[in-house]
Amino acid sequence: MTREFRFSIKLITFGFIMGVLVSVIAGFIGCKLSDKDTEPVAAPAVVEEEPKEEEPEITIEYINKKLNNISELSTAEMIYNGLYTVVEGKIPFITQKGFSMTYTSEIKAGIDASKIQTEITEDKVIITLPQAEILSASVDPESIQFYDEKYALFNWSEKEDVKEALIVAQEDMEAKANKDGLLKRASRRADDVILGLLEDVVGDRKVVVEYEKATADD
Repeated sequence: MTREFRFSIKLITFGFIMGVLVSVIAGFIGCKLSDKDTEPVAAPAVVEEEPKEEEPEITIEYINKKLNNISELSTAEMIYNGLYTVVEGKIPFITQKGFSMTYTSEIKAGIDASKIQTEITEDKVIITLPQAEILSASVDPESIQFYDEKYALFNWSEKEDVKEALIVAQEDMEAKANKDGLLKRASRRADDVILGLLEDVVGDRKVVVEYEKATADD
C-alpha cells in the first residue's frame, strides 16, 4: 500500500467523522429550537370591565324628588330700610306733631313647591312653576327709632308704643318696598336652581321651565 493511498483513506475517514459530528450537532440544536417553539404561551390577562351604572328611569316621581328643596333654594330676600314721616300727630302714643320713624324689615319671596307641575315627553322635561309670591315680611322691632322735627333721637318704651309702631311700620313697608323687583328675582333664581338640578340627570331630554299665567288677583 503506497503512502498516497493511506493518506487518501485518512482523509476520507476524517471527512466521514466530521460529517457525523456536524449532523449530531445540527440535530441537537434543532431539537432545542423546536422545544422553544413548543413552549406554552401564557394567555393574555382578561380585564374585567366594571359594570356600568344603570341610568335611572326618568319619571315624574323621580323629577319631583329632585325638586324637593326648590322652595328653600329659590327664595330671594330683601332688607328694606324704611322712613315714615308724620306731619301731624297721627300716632296716638306720640305727642310731638312732627317726627320721623325709621325701621328695618326683611322680606322673602319664592314659589310654593307644592304647586309645581311636571310633564315628561320623549325629548323634554317641562316644569311649570306657580308665580312667585311674598312668603314673609316682618319689621324688626329693635330697629325702630324716632326723630323729632330737629332730628333729635327720642326713645319709646311703653308696650302700646311698640304695638302701634310695628303696625305703622308694617303698613308703610308693604306700601313702599319694591316687591315687584323681589318677585322677579325669586323667579329668576327658581329658573337657575331647576336647570342646575335637572340638566345633568334627564339624559338627552331638554329641561323647559314655564310659569302659570298670572290671574287678575295676582
